[in-house]
Amino acid sequence: MALDPESARFDEGLREPPLCEPAALKAHFEAAGLVNVEVRAVDAPAHFVNFDDYWVPFTGGQGSAPTYVMSLDEGALEVLRESVRDALPVGGDGSIDLIARAWAVSGACRTGI
Repeated sequence: MALDPESARFDEGLREPPLCEPAALKAHFEAAGLVNVEVRAVDAPAHFVNFDDYWVPFTGGQGSAPTYVMSLDEGALEVLRESVRDALPVGGDGSIDLIARAWAVSGACRTGI
């Protein structure tokens, strides 16, 4: 949003209840009637051989981020692309290693239900 305040209209996190936060996930599962709810992060390495390997999924047009990317004119797209490139931890060989995170939730049904 720093480059384009209008990009907020593509941010699903601003339109939907926050479900990628441990407290919000726990609250949703408890509201569904589960007890002893626990939330934990599941992290996995995400290796990209180079910047293009990382960037290409953003040009597919499916999902909020790619839809936003594909809505940009050529100049704005290049500014975004280079800003993203500059922000990533690129190794000496050009590869990019990140951590992908998913959230796991467990809980139990209340007795008698």
